[in-house]
Amino acid sequence: MFRYEIEKIVKSKKYIIVFAAIFFLTIPDLISNWYSVLYPGHFNGYEWVTNPCMASFLGNSSTGHIPQIIVEWLLPIILLIIGCDSATAEKKLNCKNIYIASFGRKKYYLAKLSASFIVPSVSIFMILFVNWIICLIVFKGGLTFASLERQITQESDPFLYFQFQHPFFIYFVYIIIFCLVVGVCAVMCQCVSILTGDSKKTYLITFALWIFQFATSPYLPNAIQPFTETSLSDTIWGIARCLGIALITFIVMCIVKREKNDEI
Repeated sequence: MFRYEIEKIVKSKKYIIVFAAIFFLTIPDLISNWYSVLYPGHFNGYEWVTNPCMASFLGNSSTGHIPQIIVEWLLPIILLIIGCDSATAEKKLNCKNIYIASFGRKKYYLAKLSASFIVPSVSIFMILFVNWIICLIVFKGGLTFASLERQITQESDPFLYFQFQHPFFIYFVYIIIFCLVVGVCAVMCQCVSILTGDSKKTYLITFALWIFQFATSPYLPNAIQPFTETSLSDTIWGIARCLGIALITFIVMCIVKREKNDEI
């Protein structure tokens, strides 16, 4: 069942189109950074060239941050489009009972949640890692972090200072964090889909839960972006709240299904 769920997502046209679009969204961002510092006539020495990690997608260093805004703010919608609401579709097609009879309730639900976590998080990891490698090549030798490194000292902001001292390690850690958040958001989407059995309600509830984390402190966007003045505590609490909301959604799903004699 687990393998079937994985293949069902990755072989769908929606998945291919959506993640191809996300990959291509990283290209304008990269071009914008390149043009601002490396375009002939703009180069004034490597001390003014953006550090490869800062220039990468999660660094949000391009003007307007439009690609990042699209991916981060619309993440639950993206995940639902690629199939993280498959429980709703199968219920409407009357396939759910067939799968449960074939594989059992526990395997059915666990396979869905596991596939929802693994496929998007691994896919995003590949996109971010390729983008990072490209930036390491294009911006090789770049040193600056939008000149913030000239203003921050170990005494004024120890966490940000540490990031500037170890940018490659930090950026890789933030890639893992971002992929974890994507996977957790996907699980939340699937749990809501199982709970409601209705596409409109699933889209509305998951988007509301997601935007809540963007609109209230500790702000999730700041927690998943490196090289900002966000404190370590706000970063930890932002990620912890994201995990907590997904966990609560999972627990509610378990309770509701058990009360309806639909044990998982």
